[in-house]
Amino acid sequence: MSIWLKRGPILVHCAAGVSRSAAIVIYFIMRSFKWSYVKSFQHVKAKRSVICPNEGFIKQLKQHEKLLGLVIFRESTLEEEQKRQTQSKPTKGIIRGRSVVIRTQKQPITRFR
Repeated sequence: MSIWLKRGPILVHCAAGVSRSAAIVIYFIMRSFKWSYVKSFQHVKAKRSVICPNEGFIKQLKQHEKLLGLVIFRESTLEEEQKRQTQSKPTKGIIRGRSVVIRTQKQPITRFR
């Protein structure tokens, strides 16, 4: 992959340039720079604002993120998150994109994806 990076710009395209090509570029960035899915997605989105990989591609990219060792913390299951939320009252909720960030009195930040 480093050979491709040294050669300069690469054109990646599909029918609309929204899902398939975006997923390929996101994966390339994840693998080349060891960036997480989120960081890679945000980088590509900043360059081409219309990208929107389909849910199947997102799922595969997140699986590859784990295989590449880019996930730093263990993602807990929805049941674990719900159990924790019932144990302490939320004080503030913020919605960002598809993630919901909830601050609680006992936990600094809980993220749902």
